[in-house]
Amino acid sequence: MLKIKEIRKNKKLTQKQVADELGVKVSTFSGYETGHSKPDIEKLQKLSEIFEVSIDELFNGEFENEVRTSFELPIKKECTPYFDVDFHKNVIRIETKTKVLKTKIIPRIIIDDLKTFVSDRSGFIFEPQNTDWNSTKETNRRDYYTKKFSDFRKKNNIDKDFKLYHFRHTFITWIYLELRKTLSKENSIKELSLITGHDSKAIHSYIQVNDIELPKDYSGLLKRDY
Repeated sequence: MLKIKEIRKNKKLTQKQVADELGVKVSTFSGYETGHSKPDIEKLQKLSEIFEVSIDELFNGEFENEVRTSFELPIKKECTPYFDVDFHKNVIRIETKTKVLKTKIIPRIIIDDLKTFVSDRSGFIFEPQNTDWNSTKETNRRDYYTKKFSDFRKKNNIDKDFKLYHFRHTFITWIYLELRKTLSKENSIKELSLITGHDSKAIHSYIQVNDIELPKDYSGLLKRDY
């Protein structure tokens, strides 16, 4: 049973505050608290970031038993179990939830640092050292990285409201605006979709919902002759 309500009250947050940050209606969030509906895995991840607790804590330590049927497969697909880095072609092949393998280029700006980072490693690129990562539960892997990000945020004096997803959104916005300096909106979206792996429709929706690009003044369109 989710204990969202208990955690929310301990954090001294209102339903509206959490619902707004989660991007759902208050009535939807209320349903999560009462058990009338269940958040999907992305919403669970977001809740764990908002409350700064693990997903397992949201379920009072009974995550595996309570949601195995509903969430186990998506979580296993979401967590990348296989990495293959080709430093000759500067590409990385990643197993994802939508494709068996997805190939992405490694930006030149990080290639040297990545080579140094993985030089004495084997297995998963970002797995903690001296740990049997292969036998670690997927939820515990997520919790590990959530905790690492929290430590990083504190060390660098980053506002607690700046969540892990904000890094992705910040750089998607930045790259899109750089592309728009030389490309049309349509071509910028196409180029960005190749970089992020999202389809063009998803990128377009992101730009519209977050007001990344505003229209020019449209006063002329409102003029009428009476």
